[in-house]
Amino acid sequence: MTNGIISFFCFVGIFLNASLVYVTTKTTKLHTHCPLLLAFHSLTVIPVLVGISFKFLLLLSGFDFVPLLRCYHFLLVGLICAGLCTAAQLAIGYDRLLSVLVPTWYKQMNGSKRSLLCIMITLCFVRTAYLNVNYFFAVSLKPKKLVMCCFDDIVLPEISRRTTKKLVKPLTSIMCITFFCYIQAK
Repeated sequence: MTNGIISFFCFVGIFLNASLVYVTTKTTKLHTHCPLLLAFHSLTVIPVLVGISFKFLLLLSGFDFVPLLRCYHFLLVGLICAGLCTAAQLAIGYDRLLSVLVPTWYKQMNGSKRSLLCIMITLCFVRTAYLNVNYFFAVSLKPKKLVMCCFDDIVLPEISRRTTKKLVKPLTSIMCITFFCYIQAK
């Protein structure tokens, strides 16, 4: 029952994100830096939502458990897009941070914004490749383990703990810098 409700909201999210991408591509006023990053984020969220609802679709087809390696292959596009999605969120955050910290410099960057956008999207792809190599090695440790095939099964607890330990200091420093910039802006 819960999987069906989650899948319903995922399908609504797929429709809304696809609508946002369509409107951004058709409206020429929205072909600026930040709306393009937001459209890229929405485009990468669509396969993630399909991956989240995949467990429900698998249960409807009559399968309860599948091997972990097969689950990885089913969810590979969703995992790649999940990495791109979070990296796109970081790129949007950095873009907005630059526009707040140095607004005059940011407004004068007319020609450089496209190259900055390309650099941000390239960094998104590099980060995603790194994450998916880690996921593949984690899955190859226990490829025959039977799972219900959701994203949580791919990110094994060992990888999750190690990643959390690595992320605590950088995320704390980013939050402190953001808070400091917010105070300075007021």
